[in-house]
Formats: sequence, C-alpha cells, structure tokens
Amino acid sequence: MIKQTMKLHNIIHLAIEYLKRYKRRYLFLFAALSFGFSIVTVITSQKEGMSRNVSVSSQGHYSGDMLIIFYDRGYNGPPTGSSPIQHIKKETIDIVKESIKEAEINPSVEKLRTVRFMGITLFYNGAAANLKYLVGMDWNNEKEYMGALGAEEYFSTDTLDDNTIIISSPIAKQLGIKTGDGILVEVENIHGQKDTANLIVGGIVNDDSVFGYYKSYISRTRLNKLIGFGEGDCSVIGLIFNSKYKIEEKMRQLQSVIEKKITFMPLSYTWDSFDDILYREYLDEGYKGFILTPDIFLKDVNTILQALNILTYFLYLMMLLIIFVSASVTYRLIIHERTKEIGTMRVIGFHESDVRLILIIETIVLASLSIVTGFALSLLFNWVLSYMSFSWMPGFSMFLKDGRLQALFDPIDTIVNVVAIYILLFAAIFIPVFTASRSPLPEMLSGNIKE
Repeated sequence: MIKQTMKLHNIIHLAIEYLKRYKRRYLFLFAALSFGFSIVTVITSQKEGMSRNVSVSSQGHYSGDMLIIFYDRGYNGPPTGSSPIQHIKKETIDIVKESIKEAEINPSVEKLRTVRFMGITLFYNGAAANLKYLVGMDWNNEKEYMGALGAEEYFSTDTLDDNTIIISSPIAKQLGIKTGDGILVEVENIHGQKDTANLIVGGIVNDDSVFGYYKSYISRTRLNKLIGFGEGDCSVIGLIFNSKYKIEEKMRQLQSVIEKKITFMPLSYTWDSFDDILYREYLDEGYKGFILTPDIFLKDVNTILQALNILTYFLYLMMLLIIFVSASVTYRLIIHERTKEIGTMRVIGFHESDVRLILIIETIVLASLSIVTGFALSLLFNWVLSYMSFSWMPGFSMFLKDGRLQALFDPIDTIVNVVAIYILLFAAIFIPVFTASRSPLPEMLSGNIKE
C-alpha cells in the first residue's frame, strides 16, 4: 500500500514536471481551453440572469410566485355577457388566509392588490395618457417591491398615502410630470361609469419594460373606492416564497384545503388550459377562484425565452465543439512530438498504464488551471457586459436589471460546464494517449509512430 502510494506520488510529480517542461507547447491549448470555458460560462450565466430578471419582473407585476384570483360575474351586476372581473371579497380573503395556514405552504410574503385593467386615463395640463394597468397596493407591505423598481426621482414609501400616485418615467416624460405635481386620474368602475380622483405624484419610477411602461400605482383602499369594491376587497392575493422549489406541489396542497371551503376551479399550468376553463366551461355565472403562477400569463414571453434557450444551447454546443477540435488537434501534435521520449520511458521500465496515467494527469492539471483562469475571465467579460447599455432595444428591458445585463452563476450550470470540459478533454486525448502507450517500441524510438 505504501509502495503504491509512493509510486502514485512520483507519477504525479513527474506529470507536473513534464507539464512545466512543455509549457510552451501546451500554451495554445491552455489559452483555447481558458477562453472557451470563459465563453461557455458567460453564455450560461447571462442566460440564467436574463431568465431570473424576467421571473423577478413578472413576480412583481403579477404579485407573487403563486396567485389566488377570483373571477366574479355577479358583483353589483356587471352587464350580462361581459367579461368577469377579478374581485376577491373581504370574507373570501379571510378564508384564503386561513387555508394558507392550514396547508402549511409557508409563504415569506402575502400581498393583497387591486388591479384595474384598461379604461384608465391620466390628465395633466391639458394633456392625457392612457394606462393599461392601475395597481392598488398596501404601501407598507410593498416597500421592498417599490424600492426595487428604480426611482427616476427619489421618493419614500413612508410619505405615500391615499392621495398619492406613483407613475412610470415614460408616462411622466410624455406628460411633462414631476414629483409633487397634481394630476387627475379617470377610471372606469365596475358599473361601466367614469370616476375621477385628484392625486399628487409621490414618485416616478424608471420602468420602461413591457410590465411597467403603461402602469401606475395608488393605494389599494383608494382604488377600491374608485372602482366600486368594498374597502377590504382586492383583485389578487399574491404569495412569495423564498424558493420556487416545488411550487406546483404547494399549489396542490393549497387547492386540497381551500376547495373544501369555497368553489375553486381545477389547477391550470398553461395558458390554453386556463383560457378553456375561464371562458368556455365554468364562468357563465357565479364567483369562482383559481390558483395560478405568473407563467400562465407569460405565453409570449415564454416563447421568447424558449427561442433564447435554443440560441444559447446552439452557441454552447458550438463552443464545446471548438474546444474539442482544438484540444484534439493540439494534443495529437504534442504527443507526436514526444514519441521518442515516451518510448524511452517504456524502455527504462515504465508500464503502459504508467505512461497513460502520466499523460492523463498532465491533462487534468492543465484542464484545472484552464478552468480557474476561464472562470476569472468570465467574471471580467460579465463585468464588461454589465456596463453596456441595451436601452436602445425596445422591450429588452424585461431581461435586464436597472437597464443592464446581470450574470447569475447557477451552481448546477457551473458544475455541468466543468464536467463538460473534462469529458471533452478525455475524449480528445483518448486515442493519442492509448496509441502512444501501446505502439511498438522500435517505431516510437525511431519517431515513426503510426496512428
């Protein structure tokens, strides 16, 4: 056992010495591996960051990782045949909160929001701008979200009340609005009538994404009053979790508890299934609830992400192929140049397995150094990318954080990248190493090895 350990130690030492001796010949391979690994890491980290930013943006826009929504066709008599409105009554909210505790799904944050879609206009100094969303929120429970929006002009959530409104910078620029200005907000209520409110601009947020461009925020109690909801009502209950792991399982847990107390529709995981349930089967009348995730509403965005994933995988495979070809060609040349030396090693008593082990250890050490260097280069490349502005690309801001690309290093992706490099290298050296260790000695000593 001691003899074997000493032999392995000597082989490792010899492999490192050979790597030092032939460092100039290995330099190209080292550069190719380092650069290739850095590009592969940049690709995966940027893809993960873009996906994460879309997820965070949609989480904020749709109120959470899991949504409880009730569609109501019978509240104070909306017109027959009209689309149902999103409305959760105060007594239903209490049932939902009680069910969340019973299901033991343990969300980190629970949000109540009232959301009005369309029929919203802002007026200022004779100019008008239509909004797609007017969101009513509880200011004290939304400090983290408001702080993450990115203020165009400084504001504090402590100063926000029922008489203030937060608007997005594109709308502010369109109307020439500044913080502190008074504006008129016109909203269509649930009866189809127009209601108005004079509000003070409490802040302007720098949000020009598809989620925030035509969106403004006021207090939930004020919006409830404007559209005809009860004071404690809302449109959606959003749950945020510290981890998205097993979200669908948590949805099933909550569904099994809550459907015993109030009418809930079957769980939907795609837009098509949700659309079928909502408009074709179950909502001809009445008041029924859904448990959903934001992904339901991101059909078009998910299509873009799928296209992005395909492009990413293509670039990823191309880089791996380049790494493989570079390693294979370079290693064949290096082994060919060392043919006489390897033959001499066998003449003085090295077994074939010893020769192979020396060459493999050289490769492992070289790959490890290349991976460390490549990761350092990826940090540099990602840092450079983070300072590049992509604001000129319409709609691209939903993939960005504060208008910049943000790399996110996923441990699993990093491990896969490292393993991929080692597998490619072993595949590239397999034939040259076995050929060099098993070729006839006369051919090796003469330098006329045949592959």
